[in-house]
Amino acid sequence: MSFFGDAIVVTGIGWTGLQGAIALGWLLFLPMAAISPQPQTQAHHAQRQDPPQACSDFLADWELKPDTLRFETCKTVRRLPGRGIVATYRLRGADAAAMETFLQDQFGMAPLRFECCGWVPRRERNGDRYPGAGTFTHNGAQFDITLQSMETVVTERAQWSTIPTFHVRVETYWGF
Repeated sequence: MSFFGDAIVVTGIGWTGLQGAIALGWLLFLPMAAISPQPQTQAHHAQRQDPPQACSDFLADWELKPDTLRFETCKTVRRLPGRGIVATYRLRGADAAAMETFLQDQFGMAPLRFECCGWVPRRERNGDRYPGAGTFTHNGAQFDITLQSMETVVTERAQWSTIPTFHVRVETYWGF
């Protein structure tokens, strides 16, 4: 290695070889405990928390469920490295415009936009699209609320009534 002005010139083994030699040197001097997997400790599990509440019809529990919305299921799901609860609801396409307005006003959900094969909430900024879930906080847990259509070729809002079913999802995740 030699110095030339403000630059360092590596001779002989080349830059890639020097990087490998440095990495190998570090590995030889690290204690084995630093590179071997550590057993799970209480501190590790302390970051994991219990679910914010049991699975239920969340919107009814919060007294925020419109009459046109039908509760379908609630289930616990895995979303590595944590878990979640997802409640699903359905409604008729004829009621979707009113539901979209309700979810925008109540939870801040973005307007629905047609993408590929259905209607989903999306925010647009500088020509880019971002997820547009609404949010609600209950007992310290944040819930995401979305409305979307079933798969459809209907691309005009005025024809939403021809889409048989739209779905609302209320979900929360923990343990990350």
